[in-house]
Formats: sequence, structure tokens, C-alpha cells
Amino acid sequence: MDSAVSLRDEPALMMAYLRRQGPYATIPEAIQVLVKHLQRHRIGPAGPPTAVFHTDPHVVPEAEALWEVRMPVSDPVSEAEPGDDGVGLRRVPARTLAVMVHIGPYASVAPSYANTQHWNDEHG
Repeated sequence: MDSAVSLRDEPALMMAYLRRQGPYATIPEAIQVLVKHLQRHRIGPAGPPTAVFHTDPHVVPEAEALWEVRMPVSDPVSEAEPGDDGVGLRRVPARTLAVMVHIGPYASVAPSYANTQHWNDEHG
């Protein structure tokens, strides 16, 4: 397992996204919904999916956790509010990210998340 945290500058990107509330174990299912949406609408992906966590897992119970999965898209598309499947499109501005890449099965991701949270606590 590799869970080192690094900083990475990201350009502005158009992203497909799907917001969810609840257990993190449903992230793989959410990614599948996102991928199927892109396929159905013939929108090309421009990179791998990522997850963004909007609540602190040390404060908010997992059943109430707010998070989203995102995938950059390459096709020229316009921003769109989420549709029936919950997937929307929006432009995300250029930014600097704290990034952790977990290598290994999803079932072993908890220590990687803990490492990332510890890094965030130390670096703000």
C-alpha cells in the first residue's frame, strides 16, 4: 500500500460529478453510475475518477458523510445541473491539491485515508 500525500497543481477542468451522502463503501457504485452516464451521453473521459470528501470522518458519522466522485471530461460540453441519475457537469477552477494515491484493494483504503487526514491536520 502506498499512501504518501503530495501537492499537485491542477489546471481548470470540466468535470462530471455525482454527489452522495452515506457510506464510503458505495464509492465504487457511484463511479459506475458516473461512467455509465458518460458512456450514455458519449462524453469522453480525460482522466481517472477521483473522490472529494466534504465532511470530516472524525466528526460526521459515516451514514451522514457528504462526498462526491468526479471524472474530468475531454469533450467540449457545457455545465449542467445533475440529471435523473444525479450526474452533473461543472468547470472546476485551477487549484493546488493534496493528493493521496491508494494502491491496493478498496477494502484496505482506511489506513490511506487516515494518513491523508493526519497530513491535512498537520498542514492545514
